[in-house]
Amino acid sequence: MRRHSALIGVACGLACAVAFWTAEARADVIQIPSDWYTIATAASGNKIDEVRVLLIKGANPNTSDSQGRTALSYAAQLGNLEMAAMLINAGASPDVRDKLGNSPVHWAADSGHLQLLRLLCDVHAGIDVANRQGITPLMMASGRGNLPIVKLLLTRGANPKKQDYTGRDSLGWAAGQPAVMRALQDATRG
Repeated sequence: MRRHSALIGVACGLACAVAFWTAEARADVIQIPSDWYTIATAASGNKIDEVRVLLIKGANPNTSDSQGRTALSYAAQLGNLEMAAMLINAGASPDVRDKLGNSPVHWAADSGHLQLLRLLCDVHAGIDVANRQGITPLMMASGRGNLPIVKLLLTRGANPKKQDYTGRDSLGWAAGQPAVMRALQDATRG
């Protein structure tokens, strides 16, 4: 499993380097709409070429939009592994939170993007942080019934006993999801 993650990281790194070099050669060809157009705006539209060009032109990868969302949070929500790796390689922090307190890990877990979540875990993103409602990525994945995401978060140290501000833990979020409930119960016994 670790070897698989490492290979994905190397492959993403190589793909990003080639894509970045190609974009650098085309940076004058790709037009950015205006001065107010930010890297977060480009990422929210899943426009990876524009994100590359903005990085080449010196854009801060941690710039956020009016909701406090960064380009990495959009890449995580959209499941754009290449964009996420490129942003991380350019210095994007995997722990910047938006105005609701959601991190890229929250977005990847809620959207069900397993490979992207692995990448965030591999760069040591905080996996057990609570948003402004006390909701953790594990709670989000549990509520969605996403067993592979739940298992990954548990193996990376997420606390299934942590409670949101209503007192509900991940098991409470998993109501009606028997496979997820079993995985959470096994984790609390172990």
